[in-house]
Amino acid sequence: MKHKQNLFKIIFIAFSLSIITFIIDLGDYYPSVIQNIIDVFIMTFIFFLTGVFGYTIFLVLSRLKKVF
Repeated sequence: MKHKQNLFKIIFIAFSLSIITFIIDLGDYYPSVIQNIIDVFIMTFIFFLTGVFGYTIFLVLSRLKKVF
């Protein structure tokens, strides 16, 4: 269950990055609250997928290192 804790960390980092990028990009924000919420969730999803991809690569390489 070590992966579960790491995935929670990745989702927290992804959500934090999404909020930070939303704050930085306030010049282009939409007047619709729903559109802004959807934008943050999409950015969170993209950051999460990127983090999970990196985490998976790290796990595969660390297991290959143990084999060799």
